[in-house]
Amino acid sequence: MESIEKEAGKRKLILKWHNIGDGLLVTLTGGDEHIGAVAVGNSGASSVITLPGHRDDEIAHRQAGRINRKTGNDTVFLVGIHFNNIQPDEISKICDTAELMVDELIDIIEE
Repeated sequence: MESIEKEAGKRKLILKWHNIGDGLLVTLTGGDEHIGAVAVGNSGASSVITLPGHRDDEIAHRQAGRINRKTGNDTVFLVGIHFNNIQPDEISKICDTAELMVDELIDIIEE
């Protein structure tokens, strides 16, 4: 699996991906790794499943759809990010950093 690591403020995020045939499996984790939400991007649409008590669905849903629309690859995007005592401004920074990481991934795929 290839990976990109970035700091979101003082929090570290790791984006990993692996080609599966014509599809793409992507994981985004940070802090205590876990499975929080899984989204599938296919034919310009995306669907998401969120585990009870988790709030990783927004990132998973948005990014699976973005990757699929930009690259044409069917995409499974798994997100599991957990940091204790996280503040609202840190959540915003994590979402922004995830967006930048996926931008970088899309650039790599399109090369």
